[in-house]
Amino acid sequence: MAGQAQEGLPRLQMFDDAHSLYCAKVRVALIAKGAAYESLEVPCGSTNSPQYLAQVPLGKLPALLVTEPGQPTVCLMESEVINEYLEERFPAPAESSGAAPVRLMPSDQVQRAQVRMVSRFHDLYFAPALAKLYPHVDPAKRDPAAVAAAVKELQARTEQLLALLPPRGPYACGSHLTLADCGYPAAFLYIDLIVPAVMSGQGMQWPERIKGWQAALGADPHVQAAMDVLKPGAYKWMRSKLGEDWQPPM
Repeated sequence: MAGQAQEGLPRLQMFDDAHSLYCAKVRVALIAKGAAYESLEVPCGSTNSPQYLAQVPLGKLPALLVTEPGQPTVCLMESEVINEYLEERFPAPAESSGAAPVRLMPSDQVQRAQVRMVSRFHDLYFAPALAKLYPHVDPAKRDPAAVAAAVKELQARTEQLLALLPPRGPYACGSHLTLADCGYPAAFLYIDLIVPAVMSGQGMQWPERIKGWQAALGADPHVQAAMDVLKPGAYKWMRSKLGEDWQPPM
C-alpha cells in the first residue's frame, strides 16, 4: 500500500514500472505484508540514466530503497531478494488470518525450500520463456516460426512447473499465499493476453491444477490489489503493439 512508514518501521521507496512482471511480483509481497511504500518513477525515464545508475548500480527494475530509522538508505535489487527481505522484516503470526501481514514462508524447512524452488522457477525459466514472445506481439515484426517455437517452450515450462507443484493447494505450495505465488499472477495475465494475440485467438491450455491455482490467486485480495495496478499498464503496452482498438480477451 502506498503511504508513509509507521514509527519504528523502515521507509520503503520502490522504483516501479506499471507493466513490469517483476515489479508486480514485489507489489504482491508489499501488499500482503501491509508494508507502506512510495512508488518512484525512474529518473529521466531510463534505467540507463546516470541519475538512476547512481542509486541502482545494476540499472534494473524493481529496486527498493530501504531507510531504517537512524540508518543510511540501502538499495535492494532483484525481486527475490526484495521479497525475502519483506518476509523477514514484516513478520506475521504463524497462524495467519489472511489479513495483512500475511506469513509468506512456511515454518517447515522442506516446504520453505519448495517455496523458493517454485519462485526461482518463475524467474529463471517461466518468465524468460514468456519473454521470447514479446518481440512478436507487434504483427509487423512477428515471425510465425519463432512464435510457434516460443509457445512450445512455454508449454514445456508449464509442464515442468506442474511437476514442481506439491499436490496440496489451491495455491502454489499450500492453502495460502506464499512467496512461491508472487511472480505468477502477472505472468499468467501476460500469457493470457499475448498467446491469443500471436496464435490467431488460440489461448494457452492450462492444466487443472494450475487452473485451480489461478482461481485462488484471482480471489486473493492482496493479489487483486497488485493486479489492479498492473492491468492498466499491461493493457496500454498491448495497445501500443496491436493498436488502440485492441481489447483484452474475456
